[in-house]
Amino acid sequence: MGFIQPAGFLGGRRKLDLEAARAAVGSLGEQAGWTTEQAAAGIHDIAVANMINALREVSVQKGHDPRDFTMLAYGGMTPLFAWAVASGAGLSAVIVPPHSAAFSAWGVVLADHVRRYEQTVNWDLDSPERAENVNSTVDQLVARALDDALRSGFSEADVEITRSGSFRFLGQVWEIDLPIKLTRFTAQDSPVLKEAFIKRYEEIYGEGTAWKDSAVVLLDYSVTATGREATPDFPPWDAGTANPAPRDTRQVFDPSSRSWVPFAIYDAEM
Repeated sequence: MGFIQPAGFLGGRRKLDLEAARAAVGSLGEQAGWTTEQAAAGIHDIAVANMINALREVSVQKGHDPRDFTMLAYGGMTPLFAWAVASGAGLSAVIVPPHSAAFSAWGVVLADHVRRYEQTVNWDLDSPERAENVNSTVDQLVARALDDALRSGFSEADVEITRSGSFRFLGQVWEIDLPIKLTRFTAQDSPVLKEAFIKRYEEIYGEGTAWKDSAVVLLDYSVTATGREATPDFPPWDAGTANPAPRDTRQVFDPSSRSWVPFAIYDAEM
């Protein structure tokens, strides 16, 4: 399709076998009566559809409208598909950061030390007297999280503890995660937690969808310990110009029009 320059992969350090790729995809196209380019575009469309579905799982299905967001495209391949995914999901803007191909590896090097601890508590919020039993479990989780962080070389002052819970209506299969700001529960917190769950449930599934007469269960309690890593200071990235000049143009088989069109080629540094 021409998206990737065979002679320029990895800065020219590795050559791609274009003819082998054409032969493999062309054999699939023959079975459907398509040209090699049409078959490649079909594969592209399936990949994009899967990515759009994955994006909707973490946006629409969690109560967020993707049209309210900007896509940050990073990694070795995501920027190649970003425009198609963003268009299909309704996003109007895409940001491709500098050095995006190494963004994930860079993140691993600079990421904080994060560990999550989880325990099933199965607290029916209509039984507020069980609050102290849950507190006992929470105390054990926090103590374990801090102990592991200290063993990993962090001081207690450098460790941030955050809490969350998985809630659901009694008898449901799927839970909804909610942040928990309380460090300890009292019997009076039970209706507050139930109200917060119902509010979040209707934010995701729509007003009036909550079964308010049903019992609500705090199924799992989670503690996340974050040890802050020291990070180097980096100079700000140059935003470049609003309309950089293309380095070259290349004929690319456009999957949306199923035709060869000239695409502008830009240097990644720009």
